[in-house]
Amino acid sequence: MPETPDKTETGTTPGRRALPWLLAGILALLLGWALRATTVVAVPIVSALFLAAALAPLERIISGHLPRPLAWLGRAAVILVLLVVLAAFFAGLLYSARQVSQEIPTLADNLAAYLPEDAAAMRMLEESIGRAPETASGAASDSPEARQDQQARNAPARATDDEDAGQLQEMSATARDLVNEFGSMAGSWMVNAASGLAATIAGMVGTFVAATVIIVFMVLLVLSESSLWTQKLGAIWPGRGQEEWRATFDALSRKLRGFLLMRAAMGALSAALYAGWLMLFGVDLLVVWAMLTFLLSFIPNLGSVISGVLPALYILATGDLGTALLVGTGLFVIEQVIGNFVDPRLQGRQIAISPLVVLVAILVWGWIWGIAGALLAVPMTTALMVGFAHVPALRPIALLLSDQPDEDRLMEAMAR
Repeated sequence: MPETPDKTETGTTPGRRALPWLLAGILALLLGWALRATTVVAVPIVSALFLAAALAPLERIISGHLPRPLAWLGRAAVILVLLVVLAAFFAGLLYSARQVSQEIPTLADNLAAYLPEDAAAMRMLEESIGRAPETASGAASDSPEARQDQQARNAPARATDDEDAGQLQEMSATARDLVNEFGSMAGSWMVNAASGLAATIAGMVGTFVAATVIIVFMVLLVLSESSLWTQKLGAIWPGRGQEEWRATFDALSRKLRGFLLMRAAMGALSAALYAGWLMLFGVDLLVVWAMLTFLLSFIPNLGSVISGVLPALYILATGDLGTALLVGTGLFVIEQVIGNFVDPRLQGRQIAISPLVVLVAILVWGWIWGIAGALLAVPMTTALMVGFAHVPALRPIALLLSDQPDEDRLMEAMAR
């Protein structure tokens, strides 16, 4: 008789128990490809929903202090705040991009300035090679007979030395030509990169403006219809179901507000410390580095590393190795203090996501949506964790995403 597969106490085989997880993995992959294919549509919608969830409490507070006919002023105030923040962000971004594009030709000139030193060194090498046979022959005796005997004995060796010297001179000339060609190509590339960057920025301005307009209008509509959608969802899931999704939405709003405020505070602190340290060494583009540090602070782990490496590379290209190492060491110390002592404690209280999960989420969402995905990685993962935590069947997945050891502490973290 054929053997029957082993069954658990519930009467299901291990393969059947693993089937739902396999199907869930396949569904997740398909959903990832779908989100990647719909980036142009998905990113504005998701961004608007997150911003609306984060700004909804502020809108309720302002509207609650106004008469009912003037409650719309609360939404107008929130939208005005959002527009001011976005305008400041884009102005800083454009200013930084313009400063960088203007600095690229200077970098090309600095690179070209190193080339004459290399060429001079090669000429010195050629001259020393050309004088080598003469120096060797000059060491002989000064007597005519001894000089003739020495020249006769050294004739074959001198011919060989002259041939070797000619080959070395040819090699040095070839190397000098290669260095000059490389310098010319590098300078041309950097100048072309500057013009290309300017053209790219000009092309992206329209896209950014269009996306911003869509996001702002969607936030306005979501805030305007929030009470209506609350009634709709209450009618669809009455009773305990209504309480569950309300608790999920409230927890998600708290986590998003905490994340945005905490990352903004950490970004401002890091930007101020970075700019102060760079100012001590007279580094240019302080506004660029501060803006970049603040923006990259919304990408945990990877953002702080990138914002510290780029200024050091810039100093290496425009200054000297010692200054670059000193500046890089100082930025590394600042990043370590903030990243290992301040940030984990504050982020852990607000987000409750495992640092490993944060890094993986940045890579995954960055692959799906690019830079926008890297910026939205933590909010998206937070939304998934909060949603899974309020569904008993999916709570184990939320536990894996969090930094808590058990489900009881996970739910306590959700309530914070």
